[in-house]
Amino acid sequence: MISKDRGMAMTRGMVLAFAVGLVLAACGDKGAAEQAPPEKPQPGSWTQKIEVLELSGEGAPANAREELNAMFAELGNATLCITPELADRMDIAKRVADLASQGGDCRFGRRISSGKNVDFSATCEGPGGSMTIAGKGISGTTAQDVTATITGLKPDGSVKGKMVWHVTGERKGECGPDDIVIPVPEAPVAKI
Repeated sequence: MISKDRGMAMTRGMVLAFAVGLVLAACGDKGAAEQAPPEKPQPGSWTQKIEVLELSGEGAPANAREELNAMFAELGNATLCITPELADRMDIAKRVADLASQGGDCRFGRRISSGKNVDFSATCEGPGGSMTIAGKGISGTTAQDVTATITGLKPDGSVKGKMVWHVTGERKGECGPDDIVIPVPEAPVAKI
């Protein structure tokens, strides 16, 4: 059994990795010819609000959702600097391909993106089971509003854990000296 502190630390790490990953992933697949190209966020200073709507699973403390929402409320006052290099990497097809190249067997179930509209799902297989990621909403050049679900499954198919997030963001202008600069990721956002 996972200790409460270790479980909370792992949960916070997963939340932060996913939240940054959602910002990176929400823009969709460039390859769909019949769709308008996905919009990528404009570089600049962004605010972001993350709300955990549901959090359940083995080892998750009963108050984990409330604690994470309190942490995200504190972080909600920060502004993030999305650099041009980071904006160029905001492509879900590329992110899932990165996961696959790092040893994660990941594939899309659906990937619809047309302009601001995004609707995607992916499944990653691993020795400990599988993980599905699904999201739907808008992700445009100056605003984002996406709800996403991560479900972890054991090898026998039973649910290991589930997290549902709602992420909103808005571009406020050019990056400022007090903005948190998000590094361009080299590694995948999530692993099983």
